[in-house]
Amino acid sequence: GTEKNILASPEALAKAGVSAGADGLFIEVHENPPLALSDAYNSLKLTELEPLWSTLVRIRQAVEGKGA
Repeated sequence: GTEKNILASPEALAKAGVSAGADGLFIEVHENPPLALSDAYNSLKLTELEPLWSTLVRIRQAVEGKGA
């Protein structure tokens, strides 16, 4: 893709969304983002998804008052 993520990383946007109470996320994931045919600059590597997801779960639990 030719797009470029200038304002915020996908991780930051996901964390902000969950912090604000979002019930769903759409996260672009690719084995090798620079080779993605579209959304290359907005894609996470597959290996980055699990750590991000764990963080998002903890954020959601805190927002809901359930603790981590």
